Amino acid sequence: MTVMATDNMVEEVIKDIEDLDEPRLQAAGRELRKRFEQYKKDRRQAELQWVKNLRQYEGEWDPEVVIPEGKSRAYPRLTRQKCLGMVARLMALLFPEGEANWGVRSSERPNVDAETLEWVIGEWVMEDPQAVVDILGVEKQVKKFADRAAERMSIRIRDQLSDTAEYGQTDYPTLARKVIESAIKYGVGVLKGPMTIEQKGTRFSVDDATGNVQISNESVYRPYFEFVRLWDYYPDMHAKTFEQMDGEFYRHVMSKHQLRKLSKRDDFYEDKITKYLANNQEGDYEATNADTELHSLETSHIPGDRLQKGKYEVVEYWGPIDVKWLEENDREEGEEGEVIGSLWMLGREVIKAARSPYREGVRMFHVFLFEDDDVNLAGKGLPQVMRDSQMGVSNSTRMMMDNASAVCGPMAEVNVDLLVENHKPIKFEAFEIIYKEGEGSMGSARAITNLTFDAHLNELLATVQHFRSVADDETFVNSQPGGDMSGEALRTQGNMSMVMGNSSLPFRDIVRNYDNFTVSLMHSLIQWNHVFDPETHIDGDLRPIATGSTTLMAKEVRAYALDNMAQTITEDEKMYIDMQQFALQRVKSRDLPDTMMLPDDKVEENRRNNDQIQEQIQQLQQQMQMAELRNIQAQAEAREADALKKRVESGVALPDGMQQVHSLEPLPAEQGEPQQQAPGPAPQQAMGEAEMLAAMGMGGEPSAGI
Repeated sequence: MTVMATDNMVEEVIKDIEDLDEPRLQAAGRELRKRFEQYKKDRRQAELQWVKNLRQYEGEWDPEVVIPEGKSRAYPRLTRQKCLGMVARLMALLFPEGEANWGVRSSERPNVDAETLEWVIGEWVMEDPQAVVDILGVEKQVKKFADRAAERMSIRIRDQLSDTAEYGQTDYPTLARKVIESAIKYGVGVLKGPMTIEQKGTRFSVDDATGNVQISNESVYRPYFEFVRLWDYYPDMHAKTFEQMDGEFYRHVMSKHQLRKLSKRDDFYEDKITKYLANNQEGDYEATNADTELHSLETSHIPGDRLQKGKYEVVEYWGPIDVKWLEENDREEGEEGEVIGSLWMLGREVIKAARSPYREGVRMFHVFLFEDDDVNLAGKGLPQVMRDSQMGVSNSTRMMMDNASAVCGPMAEVNVDLLVENHKPIKFEAFEIIYKEGEGSMGSARAITNLTFDAHLNELLATVQHFRSVADDETFVNSQPGGDMSGEALRTQGNMSMVMGNSSLPFRDIVRNYDNFTVSLMHSLIQWNHVFDPETHIDGDLRPIATGSTTLMAKEVRAYALDNMAQTITEDEKMYIDMQQFALQRVKSRDLPDTMMLPDDKVEENRRNNDQIQEQIQQLQQQMQMAELRNIQAQAEAREADALKKRVESGVALPDGMQQVHSLEPLPAEQGEPQQQAPGPAPQQAMGEAEMLAAMGMGGEPSAGI
């Protein structure tokens, strides 16, 4: 089995045509061509509705509406206004500044292959040789590995989504906008991928033994996606859901140059393409009914035959294919039955047959349904939802314009018998003079009488406003979601938050449908990285998640809640909160870029510096407290000493045993005898007042004498 990199997809490729069972491959081409023609017929009813939606969006009357010559053809583009408002609203909800509407997480109980499990256990034992290897410990280590893999996968996919086009000029939000516009306009939007393009690049690794960095030049694969024009997408219209389809077709209208480029690829049969080009020099593309109807809306007025001249129709099929259609080295030994794969057809010739590199369940075409429809696989678009409202506005406007043009000009009844002979034609222009004649009663009669007719403009204008109001209710795109932030009710932040929050609720089902699209897309990207990325640190039991529905709450509400929490949270509660994430959410709720947040290493440095500063502040506070205590004690001792001195000077007798302690002069010694210290306590520092009173056996003020 050979894995090749192409600008369409990295997949298992069939190279040798001689090794193929040619009759079986031709039979496959005939069978799939027949199925494609049936799919085209089955899609016709949906095409008619899509064309009607497009006319309604463009403000064009349907061909069956007959408007007399000279009458108004006014068609207010209310549908276009609602569609653009819906696109803007969904883009604001699904792609907020600084946030992603997707994520990757590991399973609650990850399931990894035996090789990965062995590696995880080995790393665990190397990091902790004393670890006791048991079931709970292994499950914990596998969960830690899967969580790290989910984080690395998220980083990888975020980088890949920043460059989703084939030639690296489109990011994911720009591509997603086309899908959303298609879904709103027609009912379904389609994105194809991930396909793969090969680029020359470098890889590096670090030798664990020497620490040297090893750099190698090799091919680097990059995934990309392609917006699918709905008119070229042919699903199985008999299926109830897209998951139940028996296959799907994608039509490519190519020039001769594009076909020649296909023939140079390793995964296409060059000789078949070359032979077909030689036998069909003028091309084989024939415009379908839908192509003709679309061309009628074109303003370039280029003849239709010129548009299809020299073009070729290449049909791509994705779905179950018989293993016998593949070459020997592209099958497992003894494999029979069907596998998921792709066949490309030019006319009735199969020019490519390949097995899908992904496991079954990974879709190549991801669909976003604007509104589910029980009777139509492709759902309903916004123009179809508000069809009657648009017709009401358009017809009322036509009536108003026709009435105004008929009755708002000067209308008069002229008695030509009263006009002078050979009077010039009356044109009712400014400064025009009308001459009449007559005497008596004829002279007093008017030659020209003004006529007025009711145009019913007020009634028709009210009708237009009524249908506009109905359109607001049908589409949920009224003045507030459309961007009108005026009004008394929106003057305060609380009222604005309530209005914005309530206006988001009707979009919940639409956003959930987009979340299904997101999960399908991210699942395919996860599988692409597992298949084509040689690095194993992103392998794991990973699950895609969609977070579009969490953005339905207006950012003003979130900002208000976060600010209120910041003011009311206690120090004890902070130990349960990730304050870094809390700060990040406050930034995002104000539509500010997350680049304002410092990197983790800088945050850790600031945290260490802050801890040091806090420690120094605590030490300084302790020193100041100790100095204050010493100062208070010194002042107390000075007051006590001063009080004792005054008592002694005033002759107040002190209790026994205290004279020597507090005497300011030593007692005189007898003549000829050495001076001895009177019995009593040993000399000591001045005592505090409370201590002195306790030693004197007194609980209050000293007595006046003994």
